[in-house]
Amino acid sequence: MQYQNEKTIREMNELLKGYVKTIDAITQRIDEELEKPSKPAAPNLGGFAVASRPKYDWRAVAFTPALRDVFYLLKNRNYPVTINTICRELDIAPTAARWRLGKLKERGVEIETVRTGKRLAKYRIA
Repeated sequence: MQYQNEKTIREMNELLKGYVKTIDAITQRIDEELEKPSKPAAPNLGGFAVASRPKYDWRAVAFTPALRDVFYLLKNRNYPVTINTICRELDIAPTAARWRLGKLKERGVEIETVRTGKRLAKYRIA
């Protein structure tokens, strides 16, 4: 039996055969991965399962981008920083910096205030 678009049908058939081979390879790879021994379950920390030490801090997952910026600025410093440093680094106003520090404290981040004989307070994550 001869079709008018037999060439097109044959091309589509070849394409489908290629897709089937690809899907077979993917399912075979999935089966191989499932047969490997699994790692023990990660401890549940604050509602977030953490398998290993990630590049980011698990506490920052639920933060808004603004709070996350302040959190990482404080976390990545080995020394306490002033409000002026936070404002300069993030290009925000001092009132916004204080508000963000307050919101971080409300969300359970332990921010330590250091006043060693200075007028300006310095902040760091405890």
